[in-house]
Amino acid sequence: MMLLPFDIMRIVQNEEPMLLEGAPNLEDAMLRANALRESAPGDYLVVRRATGKKILFSANGAIRRT
Repeated sequence: MMLLPFDIMRIVQNEEPMLLEGAPNLEDAMLRANALRESAPGDYLVVRRATGKKILFSANGAIRRT
């Protein structure tokens, strides 16, 4: 099984991230997180596996890099 460089997660109960799927690049990961946020409102997270850097997509529409 090949691991993709970006993980897309949903923030669930107790602020825990739940892995949903992987993405081959940042653009695809961000597009997918936005699509998920629109179809199932909530907070989503994109994480770059190599660095651990994160982008939070809040249910209110905000996007924050950490």
